[in-house]
Amino acid sequence: MDLSVAVLAGGRSRRMGVDKAQLVLQGSTFLERIAGAARDAGHPVTIIGRERPPSWRDDRVAFLPDEIPGLGPLGGLLTAFHHTGTDLLLSGCDMPLLTADAFRWLAVRAEETEGGDGILPTDREGREQFLFAVYRTDLIPPIEERIRERQLALRDLIAAGDFTKVPLPTDLLPEIRSINTVEEYGELL
Repeated sequence: MDLSVAVLAGGRSRRMGVDKAQLVLQGSTFLERIAGAARDAGHPVTIIGRERPPSWRDDRVAFLPDEIPGLGPLGGLLTAFHHTGTDLLLSGCDMPLLTADAFRWLAVRAEETEGGDGILPTDREGREQFLFAVYRTDLIPPIEERIRERQLALRDLIAAGDFTKVPLPTDLLPEIRSINTVEEYGELL
């Protein structure tokens, strides 16, 4: 199974007030941490929604601006599909605790599951993790149609699709924590 990692990093970080991807934890930016974990899991990594920062040193990570800016995660997902041509393990740029083990776990779930539109991990309360999930290339036509119709909610694409839901193991639950506010970043530090 061909699987690439796409990290969505083109958001405006409205709740944070600053670029979340560039926040630092233990000497590395969130983006560096997530890309490194995905790369260490053995997958090609593409950062979607921005140009390569001048300070970025890892040439094994590709950067790609959104094909059509302003479409949110759905537009980033389509850009990633067009660039990689593979199924995608999608991640947000605001999950700095993700590890290679988390990416490997999700990749194994994707390999174990035949067909469908993707794999959607759920937490203890059954909440679906849209931004740490696998999306299959079969979604390209429905995504393109939704974009034409300006139906841009990723949640709606998932609701209309055929996703296999898998519970996240307890030890991975802390890793999928999104950091969206100054308060959450303070708690993380």
